[in-house]
Amino acid sequence: MSLPYEKYLQEILIDSETLQARIRELGRQISDEYTDEQDLLLICVLKGGVMFLTDLMRISRFRTALILWRSPAMAAALVSPRAESELTWT
Repeated sequence: MSLPYEKYLQEILIDSETLQARIRELGRQISDEYTDEQDLLLICVLKGGVMFLTDLMRISRFRTALILWRSPAMAAALVSPRAESELTWT
């Protein structure tokens, strides 16, 4: 079954398995470096980083909070710019 976006792809630079393995490795590295911490604040610059950051949150041992931030340059490109941020502990 093909995905709707596949017709726009020329090539896949990093396959899904390699990417998920690297995210797990980063999660382990963060856990090792912050052994005394229980909470982790993650800040995501919209829109490109959301999928990566949610994958990282899923494997984290920390109680996490996520801030979604849209840069002023991105906001200026929108018809009705507004600030967006969300802080939620999971």
